[in-house]
Amino acid sequence: MTPVEGEVEIAGRPAIALGLTVEGWLHEEVLLDPETFAYLGERAIAVKTRTFVSDGDPTVTVKAGTLQRLMVRVAIGVVGKSGQRP
Repeated sequence: MTPVEGEVEIAGRPAIALGLTVEGWLHEEVLLDPETFAYLGERAIAVKTRTFVSDGDPTVTVKAGTLQRLMVRVAIGVVGKSGQRP
């Protein structure tokens, strides 16, 4: 994994992004709080244009720079026993 250069923002919050390129076209990133290094979420961004062709389905082209997935942790809670809700 390598750090992503430049400013990264997730849900209005600054983040540190660490990532790696998968299959030569998709950059998978883990997003961390820049002060506490707590997990904030993850994202995947196309770093190279890729065309997908399959039998019976339309051809799909994903352009470089397209956000493919974004998951954001908005809250966390701690409980004393299994089955409890925070």
